[in-house]
This record gives sequence, C-alpha cells and structure tokens, in this order.
Amino acid sequence: MDQFAGSRSGSLIPYAELILSVCEVFCGSLRDASHDMATGIAADAHMIPPLLLRLYEQAHGQTDADTVNRCLDAWDLLFEKRVGMTRDLTLAIER
Repeated sequence: MDQFAGSRSGSLIPYAELILSVCEVFCGSLRDASHDMATGIAADAHMIPPLLLRLYEQAHGQTDADTVNRCLDAWDLLFEKRVGMTRDLTLAIER
C-alpha cells in the first residue's frame, strides 16, 4: 500500500471523505490495535500517513481550504491518539 500511496498518480480529492473517515476509525476503535505488531492493523496504520499527506498536498494545490483544514485536523488527531508509530507520522511530514 505504501507504493500505492506514494507512486500512483491521480487525484485523491474524490476520496477525501473516505480517507478522512479511515483516519477517524484508526483514532477510535482501532487505536490500540494500531500499536500491536501481532495484528495487521499496525501495518495498515503505517499506510495512512502517506495517503493523508498526498491528499493534503493535492487539496492545498487546488486551494481546497476545507479539505486542507480537515487533513490538518486528522494529523492532529493521529498524533494526539498516537495511532500507529509516531515516527511514521513524523517521517511522512518531513518528506
């Protein structure tokens, strides 16, 4: 999925609601499982930052302020809830 998130072309804007909803689920019912490397959830959580970053960049490029702000809110929530590995989130932002 990392390859999908980072190397595919095309707009994620049509999928913004879905991507942001996935972030909410990982911050809620899947939060604890996102830290457990024995589950596939931890690997799935690893795929969220590249998708969210790509969505943010595309929304910013289209001056879609609502989606940009929702992406930033999702980042805040991912950090606050410590979804997945914080290092992955930080690396995605630094790229």
